[in-house]
Amino acid sequence: MRTFFTFVSLALALVGCLDRELVPLDASADVTATDAHAEGGSACADCDAAHCVDGECVECTAATEAADCTEPERPTCVANVCGACTDADDCGRFPGLPACATAGPLLGQCVACDAATDSLDPAAARCDVTTRACVPCEASPDCTRFPDTPVCALEGDRTGACVACAADTDCTDPTASRCDLVTNTCAPCDDDDQCTGPNENVCAAGTCVQCTEDTAATHCGENSCDPVARACTTTARDSLASCQPCLSDTECDGEAACVPLRFAGADRGHYCLAVRPEAGCLTNDPPYRVGLPDRRSRSGAGPSTYCGINEDLTTCEAVLVAMESTACDSADPDACPEGGLCARVSSGDLQCTYACSQGSECPLTGTLSLCTNLAGDDYCGRR
Repeated sequence: MRTFFTFVSLALALVGCLDRELVPLDASADVTATDAHAEGGSACADCDAAHCVDGECVECTAATEAADCTEPERPTCVANVCGACTDADDCGRFPGLPACATAGPLLGQCVACDAATDSLDPAAARCDVTTRACVPCEASPDCTRFPDTPVCALEGDRTGACVACAADTDCTDPTASRCDLVTNTCAPCDDDDQCTGPNENVCAAGTCVQCTEDTAATHCGENSCDPVARACTTTARDSLASCQPCLSDTECDGEAACVPLRFAGADRGHYCLAVRPEAGCLTNDPPYRVGLPDRRSRSGAGPSTYCGINEDLTTCEAVLVAMESTACDSADPDACPEGGLCARVSSGDLQCTYACSQGSECPLTGTLSLCTNLAGDDYCGRR
């Protein structure tokens, strides 16, 4: 009986062994490795290698900041999380939002402006401190950083924009002293009242000037007005005789004008010369008896003929010095003005004189009278 029960027990044990999975001898090592791999890989299963840091998926890294942190509210990657900006460099990739808000409810976000200097459009020159948006100006201080449009328009079609002017007083250029209120730009004057700057009294051909020859008595007192510079001179009107340098016809005494002269092929400037009398220049006061045709005066008179000097041979400076009987030293090459010469005249003295071609070019009397035809160069007063 005991033998029977032993046989049955062995049979049952054999059946139990057959129901189990056969495991290789080294199976325990493989199972351990497989479990470890599963545990390490499961944490980064939902991200790529660029976003897997220390076995965990992250929102961003320093290398992926621009691609991952695309919201202007969270433009930077700090500790692998998109967060606030700290300066404008963090916001350069957001068009229209180049500044980083350093205060207020939008602190740390990329915004249109953080200060007025961030608002670069004259049509929206002010930075709203609440919305951090560029908005229209409210006063001219909002516009002072724009050299060409320093004024805030408070009315009209350009209200709220920085413009060149809003009134005539905003226009300080003498050539553009009027404010065109249609365009808010400075334009040439059309009235004397628009000329308010220093030495600006008259609107002449669109430019504010100190004077014109017609207004010299009002703005220059006894002195003349230079018709070219349109500024008062230091020369009294009707005070200059023939051959004296001038700037205006009004400076010349009598029937004379301020006329251009030349010498040795070069312009000499303008000098007062008498208008040719009806009987001709030979009836004019000597030595100014050479006719100079087709000359236009500095004040715009002409073209006319004026009675002057032989500008091929001498200059007004030389003639004036000679007329004063100025003694000279022949050894000094600069003893007499250009166009003059130091020579012995009829008195026997060395005196400044000038070259001539005929007697009418010299004084009628005195040591310089006559232009003799002796051998050598002819000059007034030679004997």
